Amino acid sequence: MNKASNIIITKFLIYIYTILVAYILSVSVSFFLPKNSIEFQESSAIKIDYDRYMGFYSTKTININNRKQIINQTLNKYELKAIYSTTNHSGWAIVQNKTTKESSILTQFSKLDNYKLIRLYKDNIVFELSGKEYNLQIQDLKIKLGDK
Repeated sequence: MNKASNIIITKFLIYIYTILVAYILSVSVSFFLPKNSIEFQESSAIKIDYDRYMGFYSTKTININNRKQIINQTLNKYELKAIYSTTNHSGWAIVQNKTTKESSILTQFSKLDNYKLIRLYKDNIVFELSGKEYNLQIQDLKIKLGDK
């Protein structure tokens, strides 16, 4: 019986030493840790104002009486490929020349053959040339499922 209990004690002796060392370390560390918790101070918190952006399409309504008359004439040699417009009618557009097949990325107030891009909407963009406004609309692509 002495031999059996001696084997059990020697097998568990390493676990007893490990628990004893962990206890001594935790007690010694507890002397250095603060006894009181930290209080939350709201005045030191950073306050950021977040603005909501509507994304691709503008939902802002425009008073038509204040707008200049838009000539609904399109720029025949250009084709509008893509538009990214924001709520303040700015953004960028991709316009392709039909004859040379060159594409240009235009931002608001940039020029294309002396036409100045002044506003971007979700389906068209408005250029200005010598006080007159010209409209370039995006082509509607209707893709039917099953057609090849």
